[in-house]
Amino acid sequence: MKDGDTIDIFSGKLSEIASKSASLGETIEEPKFVNFFLKSLPRKKYIHMVASLEQVLDLKTTSYEDIVGRLKAYEERITEEDEE
Repeated sequence: MKDGDTIDIFSGKLSEIASKSASLGETIEEPKFVNFFLKSLPRKKYIHMVASLEQVLDLKTTSYEDIVGRLKAYEERITEEDEE
C-alpha cells in the first residue's frame, strides 16, 4: 500500500489482482487473501487496528469484505480526527 492510498483504493487493487489470478486458473483462498491484505498495510498507521482484528476475529472465517469495511470505518475516524 502506498502512503497516499486509501483502504478503498488498496482493496480495489488487491481485488483486481485476485480476479486476474482467478482468470489464469489460480484461485486465492479468502483466509490467505485476508492475511496478505492485513500484512500489506502500513504498520505505522494500522498496527493497532490489525492487532485488534487478529485478536477479536477468527481470520480463517472472516470475509475480506468484512475486514475492508472495518478498516474503512477506522480510516474515516482517523481522517476526521486529523481534520479537527
